[in-house]
Amino acid sequence: MANEAYELEINWGTVKAKGTVKVTVIADRAHHNLYSGSTHLAEFTCKIETVVKDEGETFILRPQKQSIGKGNLLAAVLLAEAAKVRQEIKVNLREHFPELFGG
Repeated sequence: MANEAYELEINWGTVKAKGTVKVTVIADRAHHNLYSGSTHLAEFTCKIETVVKDEGETFILRPQKQSIGKGNLLAAVLLAEAAKVRQEIKVNLREHFPELFGG
């Protein structure tokens, strides 16, 4: 699994997003880094080839690095980012075109 990449895609109703996950192996750990465009959103790390299964841990990187839980939660991060961007667009549209939103 050395230096590979894979795509994540969210297509849930009107929320759509694509992300790229770049995998790097350093020593005995795999690092899966999620990017949306050029923005580095999150990292999932886990031990590789261990006797005891390591479920790993996912970290968001903005505004500061912090753990959001055990396991690979990169798809959840991408979904949350897509929903946040969608909400920001809606808020901006409401601000500039209030008549579209009954205001």
